[in-house]
Amino acid sequence: MPMQSAMLRAALLTSGLAVQSAYAYTQVNVPSPFMYKNIDPIVFPGEQDKSHLHSFFGSDAVTVSTTTSDELRAGCTNAENPNDLSVYWVPTLLYKSASGALEPVPVGRFSAYYGLGDSPAEVPIPDNLAMLAGDAKATTFDDMPAEAHATWACEGDAASPLDANGFPSEGCSAILQQLLYFPNCQYPRA
Repeated sequence: MPMQSAMLRAALLTSGLAVQSAYAYTQVNVPSPFMYKNIDPIVFPGEQDKSHLHSFFGSDAVTVSTTTSDELRAGCTNAENPNDLSVYWVPTLLYKSASGALEPVPVGRFSAYYGLGDSPAEVPIPDNLAMLAGDAKATTFDDMPAEAHATWACEGDAASPLDANGFPSEGCSAILQQLLYFPNCQYPRA
């Protein structure tokens, strides 16, 4: 299945396949992941356990081989909008529990914001849109491409210095927040 080579090179920090049409500005809210899996249908299509662990939000019809919006429409969603059958996934952030086991950090909310940036036009999100941000092989903040625009912060707390991996160096009083910014343009699959 051909994909534009830039998409393959970009690897994955956060990805998704968009189904719904959105105009001007849309916010998608999902309360929690519906699954954790070592799959990535964009970076490693059809390849089980090649990817790092991801948290999935949205359409539960996603599989390791999902490539189209039609496939996602066959599922159900855990998004607040029951008509939003897009799927989103992010690397699962883990912590070491008291027993020593690695556990997913609880997610309070996942939100995706679709905006036009500086464009005055209203353009619907096309079917089969696949977007990537980051680099799946990055192990430190400095390894991440600058265009990924990924940041971590403690929501509602004063800013604290970031550690080598880009996380706040002090514990958060409430919510650890990750912000990811994608480009305001699209590149169709080849």
